[in-house]
Amino acid sequence: MPLDQRIMDVATDAMRPVDIAKKVQVDFEDATTQRVASRLKALVGRGLMVRIRPPGGPANGPGTSLYRVKRDSDS
Repeated sequence: MPLDQRIMDVATDAMRPVDIAKKVQVDFEDATTQRVASRLKALVGRGLMVRIRPPGGPANGPGTSLYRVKRDSDS
């Protein structure tokens, strides 16, 4: 899926979903934060990206997690 590939191209470093969406919207106008967050969950489920929960972050809502492409060094 082109949107998934673009998300992985953008998120090489840990980023919030809203920041990923802003960068992806240049190429995909319909890439809302909600749609990007949904795709991120799917990519994590497929083992292509990792979800990072920052210590001391909120339990729910924006800023709860950061996402980045899975690296060879990730377990």
